[in-house]
Amino acid sequence: MKNRILLVIGILVITSFAMADSFYSSLGLGLPKYFISTKSAGMGGVGLAIADPLSLNSINPAAFYIDGVTTVSLDFQVESADIKNTQSKVNMRDGNAVGFHFVFPLHKSITFLSSLTPKVISRYHLSSQQELDDIEFLKKVNGNGGLSSANLGLQYSQGRKLLIAAQMNYYFGSHNENWKTVFLTDGYVDGEDEITSHFWGVGFSIGMLARPLNNLSIGMVYYSTSNIDVETSMTLSSFYQPSVSRTKLDYPSSFGFGLGYQIKKLLVGLDYYNQQWSQYSVENGESSQLNNYWRVGSGIEYQDAKATNVRYLRRVIYRIGAYYAKLPFSNSENESVSEQFVTVGLGLPFLRNRGRVDLALEYGKRGVLEHDPYQENLFRISCSITGGELWFQRRPR
Repeated sequence: MKNRILLVIGILVITSFAMADSFYSSLGLGLPKYFISTKSAGMGGVGLAIADPLSLNSINPAAFYIDGVTTVSLDFQVESADIKNTQSKVNMRDGNAVGFHFVFPLHKSITFLSSLTPKVISRYHLSSQQELDDIEFLKKVNGNGGLSSANLGLQYSQGRKLLIAAQMNYYFGSHNENWKTVFLTDGYVDGEDEITSHFWGVGFSIGMLARPLNNLSIGMVYYSTSNIDVETSMTLSSFYQPSVSRTKLDYPSSFGFGLGYQIKKLLVGLDYYNQQWSQYSVENGESSQLNNYWRVGSGIEYQDAKATNVRYLRRVIYRIGAYYAKLPFSNSENESVSEQFVTVGLGLPFLRNRGRVDLALEYGKRGVLEHDPYQENLFRISCSITGGELWFQRRPR
């Protein structure tokens, strides 16, 4: 019953994604959103090669093992960002759902996968005061939107030794940008322009997780390039009739590799992920202004005991990690803007280990003011609720 409640809640709240404002989300298609799970967030974003029945993986569809139990998970995230440039500083806060999964077994070795995940976030508020021919005015630009993915697929498993999965990814989203000109000099009428774009397209992804040794796991994932249709409408204050245009863009491919190693009560992970943003193009015209996005992360998880008859504190899971990433955007010295984070997390089991609440805290910095146009200090809290139940089971005669 609890799984059914989570399923309904997930469908209701996951249809839009929002995060804290970032100057860098105004560049290109937006800021890439990399989120595997809350468990992963507490371990420095590691998880491409770690299968956990109560942590459903948003990046590698092969990297989980539900053992015949129908499982639902819902992920939330809240972010606070201190954003500053050479002239000012501002704090922005926001939060929303960042992942929803519903998976169930079709056969002993085949699992049906479905999920909703964010891929690109674009939300920003920019303003500047300008003067032209002794006329003072304020330019304001507000942008909000992003690209999300609805995913359907199948996973095949040979026990825990080999798991293979394939998904169809339906990309969808929108972006709204509002330009305002507010005159500070009397005698002029303020102007406002509205630009709204809608996106849709299809791609595919494949993943693999193998265990050559009982305590060693290897994971790999690949996402195809997707041709995205874009419909843009412009409503300009100087024109009465809005204009509509249609175009296509290539959402770039990506790939990743991961390792997981179990040392008694410790789980150690290492991941690398790369998305080819240098290949991002609109109507086959490549954008030379974007670089490839890549990240490397490592993390550790510790759990003293899993048995349900031991003290609860021994069953609590502790996590720590860190990651470093290069964003697709360049600074004035034509170098990629970077971000680095340290992370901690907790796993709190319930219902005799059939469910779990995961919590993660991340703190890091995006950009360096000495080289980049903006520096953003970020504090992020993630939470997920995951539950498993036996569904679709035949009653004994």
